[in-house]
Parts: sequence; structure tokens; C-alpha cells
Amino acid sequence: MPKQAEKVFSGRIFDVYHWQQEMFDGSQATFEMIKRQDTVNILAIRDDRIVVVRDEQPGRGAIWSLPGGRHDDESETELEAAKREMREETGLSFREWKLVECTEPIKATNKIEWLLYLFVATEFTDETEQKLDAGEKIQIEYLSYEEFLEISSGSDGGNLRDFHRIVKDAGSIDELKVLPDLLQS
Repeated sequence: MPKQAEKVFSGRIFDVYHWQQEMFDGSQATFEMIKRQDTVNILAIRDDRIVVVRDEQPGRGAIWSLPGGRHDDESETELEAAKREMREETGLSFREWKLVECTEPIKATNKIEWLLYLFVATEFTDETEQKLDAGEKIQIEYLSYEEFLEISSGSDGGNLRDFHRIVKDAGSIDELKVLPDLLQS
């Protein structure tokens, strides 16, 4: 986002920014970009199974997904957001957390500023009740490595398709547990 960009609209998820840009012929044009809160997803492993959810929201049927969501506010770190989303959506807590990937989901357009953080959570510690938003129905599922690959490679794989490559490249549940931590590289 250019430093001279001004926010012209504040939404619940997206903010819109405008700025003047000099064109090659010396004229000026208004450019536009949207920004959204960064999001987190958690590849959690409990009892050698991957924790996934069937997430249903108003206006959209249930889809396969990893637990996750967006930051509640700018003061929340990515790790705090990941732990909070995991507890809210699944009620599960884990001792070990690693940031294994940070991507720009819509990098090709250069018109949306948004980062997606992927954490691996291991060493399950406890389980409490889910704390779902009014617009969420979430069913927790535990998939084997093979089941995850099968579902995430199919047309009904939902958001799991976004993480198929990482799980497949790891080669096994044990290898997922030891993926390198980006923060310690």
C-alpha cells in the first residue's frame, strides 16, 4: 500500500484506499486498493490425526476447512489470533505452535493487501466447549494423513485444497510435526 494512500471506505472486512499516481505521459490517475485483516489457519495434530472442520455459514453450505479466521484487532499477534481461533472454533488447546508459512493469497492482482499465516499446532493439552459466532456452525473432524490428502485433492475439498501441497510435500503426519518454524529460520 503506498504511503500516500487515503482510506475512503471502512468496512467490516475490507477497507478501500485511493491515491493519485503519475502516469507515463505525466497525467494523474486515481488508483485503488483494498486491505483486509490478516488471517490465520491452524494445521493441528491430535493423536496423529489432522484437526479439520466442516464450517457452515449463512448463505453458504458446509465446506471443509482448517480452523482459523481473522485478527480481532490490530493489537493481537498472529500467534494470539491462531490460539484464540483454535479455542473458539474447536475448543482445543495445544502446547507447541510453529509458524510454517506466510503467504499473500491474492498476490497476482496486487490490488488486495492481505496475509495468511499457517501454524502447525501439536501436543494437545485440553478441550473445552466451542465458542462459535452466531453465524457459524462448525463440526470438528479428525482425519488421517491419507484422508486429508484424498479430501483436499477433490472438488469438494473446500479450503483444504489450499493446504494440500504442504501436507503432501511433508509426506507423513510425523513430518508435518517437524516442519521448520519460519520464526526460527
